[in-house]
Amino acid sequence: MTTEMTGNARDRLARLRAQKSQQVTGNTPKPKADRTHQSRETIILDLMVQVLKGEITNGHLLQQLRKRLLGLNQDKFAALVGVSRKTISDIERDKGSPSQQLLNDVFKPFGLKAGIVPVSQSQLEKLVSKAHDELLSS
Repeated sequence: MTTEMTGNARDRLARLRAQKSQQVTGNTPKPKADRTHQSRETIILDLMVQVLKGEITNGHLLQQLRKRLLGLNQDKFAALVGVSRKTISDIERDKGSPSQQLLNDVFKPFGLKAGIVPVSQSQLEKLVSKAHDELLSS
């Protein structure tokens, strides 16, 4: 599971860096609504790192995002994304083989989609480093 690095993602990352810089320099913090947005971004990024490290599965990722960000039970989330509760349950328990389209549908509310992720730790580190360098240069 990967995030597509869009202009929105770069903008969010820039805002997070700016907010962190303000905290370090002691500048006035953002209004509460922005901190809520920052908290949401932090949760997503922290969970994505865990997925990339192989610490949690895509199913556990979905469960954590559903509960922590939306506060919805499986029934309500299933209705939101247009699938059955059983389908959500199966994905969260890593049962079956959901299609890429199904994964895209259930992760869409969080700004995520299914993708190809390097299996090799060294390739993953190079990818993250390259993405980081490109973000800093843009």
